[in-house]
Amino acid sequence: MIAFNTAQRGGGLFSSVNNPVVWNNLVFRNVASASGGGVYVEDGSPQIWHDTLYANTANTGGGVYLSGGSPWISNTIVAGNAATVTIGAFTARRAVQAGL
Repeated sequence: MIAFNTAQRGGGLFSSVNNPVVWNNLVFRNVASASGGGVYVEDGSPQIWHDTLYANTANTGGGVYLSGGSPWISNTIVAGNAATVTIGAFTARRAVQAGL
């Protein structure tokens, strides 16, 4: 479980120019003061599957914030996330090649 964390970007998970494998986690009640309450991806190619991203909050991208890269997100529940400026589930800042 990745829960109850705070950060400016990527309250639960921050990935920058990396390729982490995130599998079978509950990403829950994390807070980002800027972007990506649950997950923040900045370039790189993380693999996120069989996860639940729930009740995370941020200004933009409460559940997931994508800022480039080629993330692969599959068999993942993204629900009940909130953002104060943009949509609560996903926000993409620039062109992203995602396998959703």
